[in-house]
Amino acid sequence: MDEGQPDKRQCIDYWKAVRRLAPHTKLFPLPRVIAPLVVALANFIVARYRHEQHPKSLPSPVGKEVLIFAAVTIVVYMILYVCEWSWNSVVMSPPILDKQRTDKITDLTKKLEESSRQSQTGNTFASLIETGRAIELRMFTSRTGAEFSPLSLQFNDWCKCVEGALIESGLQTDASIFAHSGERLSQEQIKTFIPSYIQKETWKHYDIARITVCLAKLQEIIERRNL
Repeated sequence: MDEGQPDKRQCIDYWKAVRRLAPHTKLFPLPRVIAPLVVALANFIVARYRHEQHPKSLPSPVGKEVLIFAAVTIVVYMILYVCEWSWNSVVMSPPILDKQRTDKITDLTKKLEESSRQSQTGNTFASLIETGRAIELRMFTSRTGAEFSPLSLQFNDWCKCVEGALIESGLQTDASIFAHSGERLSQEQIKTFIPSYIQKETWKHYDIARITVCLAKLQEIIERRNL
């Protein structure tokens, strides 16, 4: 009994929604029934007035006959109205409701996919930032050329990964800007990124300056694009 309760409730809710979405009656709307009743009443009044003015003319229809005509008109019209309303509710409305539900599901699916895509994109760029900072830290702490040389290669690979991720996200312009962000740095610019404790290790100044600039540019793109 309890297991069937949700299905019954869903069925009731479904048909309530169907009734709400049922198109309005167009062929037999209720206001149209007023016209024949008004005509019948007018005919009765005119006939009675004519009989009063000309007693020799035919007597006016009996009020009972007018009531019968009105009742028949209302009953027939109500039958036609119910038929059209039933057709709209049972045949026309369910496809409208199903289409609305399908559209809502489609919109919700798109939003979920977009949210998932944004979340994945955010995770990708967060991971790239972490990787870049790890490479930068190891560049600062390396003491020999043998330690530093692999880091320079890792930095180049990291730049390619960042550029590819930006292109995949539809940010071709930002990818191009990022790719050229660490190029052609002057000696004055390089000095601004080099701390005093590695001033003498000139062989790694250029790459450290490049990765510092690239990390700053990537962070700026992430914040500007809300990635």
